[in-house]
Amino acid sequence: MSSVDLTQAMEALPELRPLLLRYIYTILVQAAPVSACNVRHPLTGRVARCLLMAHDRLEAPGLALTHEAIAKILGVRRASITVVLHELDQTGAIRVGPRQISILDRPKLESLTCYCYGVLKGAFQ
Repeated sequence: MSSVDLTQAMEALPELRPLLLRYIYTILVQAAPVSACNVRHPLTGRVARCLLMAHDRLEAPGLALTHEAIAKILGVRRASITVVLHELDQTGAIRVGPRQISILDRPKLESLTCYCYGVLKGAFQ
């Protein structure tokens, strides 16, 4: 969408501006903790955080995320994601299937994340 079209849409729909500003604020508030988390915390917690954040937004038990997509999000090798997903699968928190990751035990998966997930979840809500 062009900036001109966006400006016209915000003029035509006054309720759109505060909604978009809230969305931008949420993205900016989350950017710093995610960046810091990706540098400082173990990969298992970061993958768990990534899965939970996707689950929060999609509100579906199954996530159509590939190992490659998660690797790109977190800036690591795909092979490392495969190892971590296998470990998480063995805990019973998730099930890794063909082209889908299912969250089976959300509280268990939350316990495997670092504290950053709580901060990000609060900002999203």
